[in-house]
Amino acid sequence: MHQNVGMGYQAVQIMIDAIERAGSLDADKVNQALKKTDLMTIYHRVVYDDENFSRHPVSFGQWIKTDKPYKWENPVVISQHKFLPATAKLLFPIPYN
Repeated sequence: MHQNVGMGYQAVQIMIDAIERAGSLDADKVNQALKKTDLMTIYHRVVYDDENFSRHPVSFGQWIKTDKPYKWENPVVISQHKFLPATAKLLFPIPYN
């Protein structure tokens, strides 16, 4: 599974939540509901500010080749979050073998 699936699923969670709270598919009602979003999603908590921005935790992964059937994985190499610890060391320079 690709690591970006979580972010795509998060967008669906946010929209379903807003539509349910709006009680309608009317764009203005859904937009008003989106402004009031406070939702824990698969990716992290979503709360929008006055400029429609929601902060989320930042971390960095690095693609590494493995001997596993799927060949590549993207472990977290930099993170300052207890709930998302680094699970591998940053490779630098990257070995292109």
